[in-house]
Amino acid sequence: MSDDDSSLLITGSKNQPFVVSLSEFKGKRLLDIRKYFRSNGELVPTKKGVSINRIQFDTLSSLFLNEHDRINSWFSDEVNNYKTNKDRSIDQNSKERFKENSYQLQFSEWKDYNYFKFEQKGGEHVLQLNLSHQWVKKLKNIFDHNNDDGLTEFITLMIVSFCRSVSLMGNDNAASLEYLETLSFNWGMFLKTYYKEE
Repeated sequence: MSDDDSSLLITGSKNQPFVVSLSEFKGKRLLDIRKYFRSNGELVPTKKGVSINRIQFDTLSSLFLNEHDRINSWFSDEVNNYKTNKDRSIDQNSKERFKENSYQLQFSEWKDYNYFKFEQKGGEHVLQLNLSHQWVKKLKNIFDHNNDDGLTEFITLMIVSFCRSVSLMGNDNAASLEYLETLSFNWGMFLKTYYKEE
């Protein structure tokens, strides 16, 4: 996708933006609302989205105008509910939730921009670092040539603590999960950019 007059809105992250554009399919004019990702500098559409025709657009436009306050209130309630749940989660069982758990570090290889995966296997947390990612290759090289276990622990604990923090959010907050998915992707892309293949 090139930046032309068909794009009405490009928002969100640079590498995974949300795009609203004018499009045409089989001679029909449509409004396309879609997630994109960046590949070789170009924006490429994903399957996550919808194309609407003129009638659907008119219906949605009326809905947004007539139900603006109700929709806005709905989103405000989500934010307030998240704050309430957050406060409650800190009060209840905070010692149990934030206790130190052992974790295992594994180096694996998979095709993805994400440089890590975090899973719970049995009673143990497993942090997998992706050897196909340039930053992880460089990090492993540092680990292999530096006998300082403190450095290894410092870097991996930072990632593990981030992942455990994310896991406390639960799966019921779709907006937060989408944000975190984008954050992780962007983080991996920046690391890949800074640590190019040598």
